[in-house]
Amino acid sequence: MRVRKPDAVKLLSIMLTVILASGCTLVKPDPLPTIPPLGSSSAPIEIPVPSWTPSGRWRGLSSTCPTISHELPGLSGLAGEGKPADGYQKLSTGLAASCGWQRKGEEYPNIHVLIRMYWRDYDQTVVQQAIEYLKEARNDAEEKALKDPLVKPPQDVPGVGDEAFLTLYPGDMRISLRARSENAVIFANIWLKDDWDYDDRRRTELVSAQRSNIIALMVDVLDDLR
Repeated sequence: MRVRKPDAVKLLSIMLTVILASGCTLVKPDPLPTIPPLGSSSAPIEIPVPSWTPSGRWRGLSSTCPTISHELPGLSGLAGEGKPADGYQKLSTGLAASCGWQRKGEEYPNIHVLIRMYWRDYDQTVVQQAIEYLKEARNDAEEKALKDPLVKPPQDVPGVGDEAFLTLYPGDMRISLRARSENAVIFANIWLKDDWDYDDRRRTELVSAQRSNIIALMVDVLDDLR
C-alpha cells in the first residue's frame, strides 16, 4: 500500500523566504513540493519594489499566476489562470510564485507550478543563482532515483528554456519537469489519480504518457514570464 507524504508547503514557504531575503544559494531547495491547498483566503505576500534596480531578464509574470491556454489531453478542467497556493511570495529580492490548477471538488488530477525568480546580484549573478538552484534540484532528483528503483533518473529535455530535465515518480503518480530560463526556474508537476489495482508497470505507463502534456504546460508557463 502506498501512502502519500503529508503537505509540506508551509515548510517550503519558510525556506524560500530565508533564501530570497538573504540571497543565499547554498540552502538546498525542495524541488518536489506536495500538493498545496488552492484558493487560500490569505492573499499572496508582496513587498514593494526596492529603490535599487533589479537584475535579470525576467521581472515577474503576466498575471498573478500563469495561464494554461488550452486544456491538455486527458486533463479537462485544468486550463485557464492558476490559483495562488500557500507559499506564494513576492519579495524585494525575488519571486516565489506557487500556483495550482484543480477541478472543483476533486483532488486528482491536478497541476502545480512553482516559479522562482532571482532579482538581485550577490556573490553570484541572478543567472548563476538560478543555475545553482536547478543544479541542486537535479542532484536531489538523482539521489531519489538511486534510493527508489521506481523513480526514473532525470532526463534532459532539449529546446525547453535554457535547460530542462524530466523526472517520473510512478509511486506518487506524478511527472515533474524542471526548467530554467535566464534568471527564472520553474518546477511543473502533474499528479494523476491513483488506483490501488495499479501495479508498478501500469503506474509507470500512465505517468510516462504525460510527457507531452507537461512539456506543453512548461511552454505555456515560460510564455507568461515578463
